[in-house]
Amino acid sequence: MSEGLHICKALAVMFKESDEMTEEAINFVAMTALQVGLSEQENSEVQQALKEGGDYKSSLKSIESKTGRGLFLRRMLAAVLLDEEISEKEQGLIDQALQTFDVSLQQGAELIAWTRVGLDVEKKLVSLLAKV
Repeated sequence: MSEGLHICKALAVMFKESDEMTEEAINFVAMTALQVGLSEQENSEVQQALKEGGDYKSSLKSIESKTGRGLFLRRMLAAVLLDEEISEKEQGLIDQALQTFDVSLQQGAELIAWTRVGLDVEKKLVSLLAKV
C-alpha cells in the first residue's frame, strides 16, 4: 500500500468520524488522491473508506514517513478549517493526530494558526484574481 493511499484513507476516516461528510469533503479527499497519484484500485479503497469509515488511530499509524505525516497534517488542518471553525469533535481528531505523530500541543497550535494565515492569504489571492 502506498503512503498516499494511507494519507487519503486517514482523511476519509477523519471526515467520516467528524460527521462532516459533505460533497466538499469528498471533493477534498478526491483532490488529495489526485495530488498523490493514487491508482484506480487505491481510489476504490478510499471511496470505501469514505462510505464505511474505519479505525482513525490505525489509519494515522499507517502513515510512517515524516513527509507523509506532514502532508496529512497540512491537508487535515486545511479540511477542518474549510468552515473556519474547529468543533469539539474536530479538535479531538486533531489532538489524536498530534499525539500519534509525537507533535506537541504547542506545535499543533502553531500549525493551526499558520494554516489559518495560509487559508486567509489564499482567499485574498482568489479575490484579487477574480478582479483581473
